[in-house]
Amino acid sequence: MTKQRKIWFVLLVLLLCFIWGNSLMSAPVSTDISEWFRGVFNEIAGVFGGGGTQSAGRIRKAAHFAEFALLGVVAALLMFSGGKQDYRSGAQKDVLKHKRGAGQGRLLLTLMLGLSAACADELIQTCSPGRSAQVSDVLLDFSGYLTGVVFVRAVRYAAAQRRRKKRE
Repeated sequence: MTKQRKIWFVLLVLLLCFIWGNSLMSAPVSTDISEWFRGVFNEIAGVFGGGGTQSAGRIRKAAHFAEFALLGVVAALLMFSGGKQDYRSGAQKDVLKHKRGAGQGRLLLTLMLGLSAACADELIQTCSPGRSAQVSDVLLDFSGYLTGVVFVRAVRYAAAQRRRKKRE
């Protein structure tokens, strides 16, 4: 494992600890934190002329989406760094095996990691007083994760295409 991949791995583990640590909080503690962020958000929105206020529930959902989007970015950078880039197609080649289709295997593994993390997050919440698991939250978390993965893949593909055009 390269030094870069080790860094991404440590960040991934720390981010999972942060996400799951928040899920272990009881409902009253979680609500208090959401209310504090709601107040900060509404104060900032007021400075910029934003009308209306956001509910703590919306702030909480946005935070879940953002946490999992960041998790998706870090997971994609971990899974797709350290390989040789095929500049003709923009696909990632596995350094160790040089097999065609290795990028699809890594992508599937990356997506399975995100879905597993989202499911685990909801299961952890069932152990916290006053909290429950919801399928809609798994879907929200995974959609955030998927957004992060797609963002990294799109940026890497665009960078590969740009390098390819410069060589031509």
